[in-house]
Amino acid sequence: MRLGYACLNTTIPSRFKTCRLQTMRLEGMETIKELTIHNLRQVKAIVKWNLSHDIRFLRLSSELVPFATHQEMTWEWQEDEDVLELTNWLKKQQQEQGLRFSMHPGQYSVLNSPKEQVVENAIKDLHYHSDFLDLVNGEDIIIHTGGAYGDKEKAKQAFAEVYKTLPKSIKQKLRLENDDKTFHLKDVLEIHSSCSVPICFDIHHERCFIRQKKK
Repeated sequence: MRLGYACLNTTIPSRFKTCRLQTMRLEGMETIKELTIHNLRQVKAIVKWNLSHDIRFLRLSSELVPFATHQEMTWEWQEDEDVLELTNWLKKQQQEQGLRFSMHPGQYSVLNSPKEQVVENAIKDLHYHSDFLDLVNGEDIIIHTGGAYGDKEKAKQAFAEVYKTLPKSIKQKLRLENDDKTFHLKDVLEIHSSCSVPICFDIHHERCFIRQKKK
């Protein structure tokens, strides 16, 4: 069993940086690169600390590359030599030390939204997460179903239909997790039955869901 934690190490401590969209527009891609390199160095420091404490699982922050999916982003971060130097180090540690890296897109990455633009943006976000995990030999993208939108059964089917259209590179990493308010374990298992998306079970979310129903 590989125990770990999400994103931040409060002992070092670690701190990731981002910026406003206006800053990117005024200062350009050099600022985005500087922030990305800073963030990757933070991850490197966390992994070093983890290894010294025999911790081999880490959820990576989704904010490592600021504005990675924004339409005004022009920097090809996946091909940048300075980025690759750091991600190659992480990949080497993953391979030699048996590390597990995952990522968890934010609340705005919703595949079952009735709004086409929201779904398109969510898919762009999944491509970003998948591309980053490819660089470090990461395994999992954890995502929630989304909203019920007044018809839970229809919302579950909407997720399944979008999932079927995703490229293999994303499907290989995507894991559907039960949430604490709307889609509990039974729901995600039903979605799995209709599209074969792998399931990630969060026992804390399930307990919160049950407690909420009892109120």
